[in-house]
Amino acid sequence: MRRNEENFDYILKKYEAARNKGDSIYFEAAELLDIYDYYAEEYRNDEAKEALMRAVKLFPDDVDVIVAHAYYYRNIGDWKKAASIINKLPAESLYSKLFYAEEALSRFDLAKTRSLIKEITRSEKDISYDTMLDNAEMYFDAGYYHLAEPWLQYCNTPDYAEFTRVSEELADCLFRRGELDEAMSVMNRLLDEDPYDAAAWVQLAKIQYTAGKYNEALESCDYALAADEKNPEAYSVRFDALLSLDRLDEMWEDLQDRTKRFLCSAENFLSLALRYERNEEFEKASKVFHLAAQQSLDNSDVVDRIHRYLAHEAAMEERFDDAKDLIMRNANRENYVMRHISFATLYFITEHEDKAIKTLNDTVTIPYIRPHEFEEIALLLFNAKCFQPARKVWDVIFANLTPDDVNANASLAYSALQLHDQHFPAFFEEALKEDLITVMSLFGDDFDFLDPESTMRQARDMAKQWKKEK
Repeated sequence: MRRNEENFDYILKKYEAARNKGDSIYFEAAELLDIYDYYAEEYRNDEAKEALMRAVKLFPDDVDVIVAHAYYYRNIGDWKKAASIINKLPAESLYSKLFYAEEALSRFDLAKTRSLIKEITRSEKDISYDTMLDNAEMYFDAGYYHLAEPWLQYCNTPDYAEFTRVSEELADCLFRRGELDEAMSVMNRLLDEDPYDAAAWVQLAKIQYTAGKYNEALESCDYALAADEKNPEAYSVRFDALLSLDRLDEMWEDLQDRTKRFLCSAENFLSLALRYERNEEFEKASKVFHLAAQQSLDNSDVVDRIHRYLAHEAAMEERFDDAKDLIMRNANRENYVMRHISFATLYFITEHEDKAIKTLNDTVTIPYIRPHEFEEIALLLFNAKCFQPARKVWDVIFANLTPDDVNANASLAYSALQLHDQHFPAFFEEALKEDLITVMSLFGDDFDFLDPESTMRQARDMAKQWKKEK
C-alpha cells in the first residue's frame, strides 16, 4: 500500500515533469519512497534507484528511508552494504532485528532467526499485524511456507489494511502444502469482502482447477473477467479448464475472440489443435494451426511445431515447395541439418522415396553435419526400410560413424546386413552388448545365438563372404 495512495498519480506526474525539465522541486520522504516503489514494481530500475538516492540525500536520518536504502542493497545480494546502512538504526529497533533475522535466514541459520523473532515478539507487548506480516513474508520469500503460515493466520482478518495481501499469501501457502479446501476457504472469505478483485478470483480458479473442480474454476474465471475483461491469467485458467472438460468448440470460440485482443499464448493454440487431432477432428485442428500461424506468438518451440504441421499439410497436398519453405523457416547452423531431415521425412510419408533419397544425398554433404545427425538419417532410412536405393547415403553414413558414436547400433547393424556392408560386424558386436533382446528380434532368422563368440564368428564369416562376392 502506498503512503500517499490518494494523491500518488498527481505526485508521480509532478515528479516526472520536474525530472524531465531538470527542475529541483521539494518532495517529502514518503513521496519519494512511493515513487521508488512504483518504479521498482515496473522494473524501471535506473529510475527507481535515482528516486531512492534523492530520498537518501534529502532525508539521511529518516527511518523509512534508511530501511528502504538497506533493503535496496539486500535485494541485489549485497548484505554487507545493507548491514552498514541498517546499523544506523539502534540495534534494539524492530527494523534492525527484522533485518538481521532475515540475514540469518539467508545463511540458513534458522536458530538465529527464531531467536531474533522471539526478541521481537517479547519487545512488543501488543504485537502489530504489520510485524506479523513482516515475520510471515520473511519466511514466505525464502520458501519456508510452513513457517510463514502461522504468522499469516494471526493477521488474516478483514480489520487489517493488508487483508488482501495476507489472504493471497496464506492461500498460496496452503495450496503449496496440498490443503486445497482450506486454500479455497481463505480465498472465498477474501472475495466475500471484495467480490471485484480479479486477481483473487484467478487465484481461486487456479486452486479449484488443481482440485479437479473444473466447472467451478470456469465460474471463477468468468467473475475475474467480469472485473477485468483483459486479464490474461483468467483466460489461461479458463482455457485449461475447458480443455479438461473436452469442451473444444468453446475453446475455439474463446481463442478466436482472444486473438482480437492479443491475449493468446502459443501453448493455447497447440494444446487445442492437438486435442482436435486426438479426437480425429482434423479439419478443426487445421483451422487452429492456420489461425496460430497468423499470430505473433511467444514460444519459438511451439511456433516451430505449428509450422511443421503446416508443412506436413502442404506435403500431403503435394505442395512440396511450400512444405520446404515452412520447414526451413528460422533455420540456422544448429538446426539446418535436422530441417533437411524433416523435409526428407515428408517425402517418405507421402511415398516419394526417390525425392527423399535425393534430399538426404544433399544433406550428408553439408560440411558441418555431426555424428548424431548422421544417426538420425540412418534411423529415418531404417524405419522407411530404404536400403539399396539409398546405397550412396549409407556409404557416407558408415564412413562417418563408429559404434561408439551412436545409440542405435542394432538399427545400424541391421541396415549393414541388408546392404552386405563390411561395417556390419562392428555395429553388430556393439548391439549384442547393448540390447540382446532387440538384436534377437531383428536377426533371429539369420543367427542361432548359441553364445556370443559363435554368433560373432558367424557375423564375421558373413562379412568375408560378401567381400569375396564383390
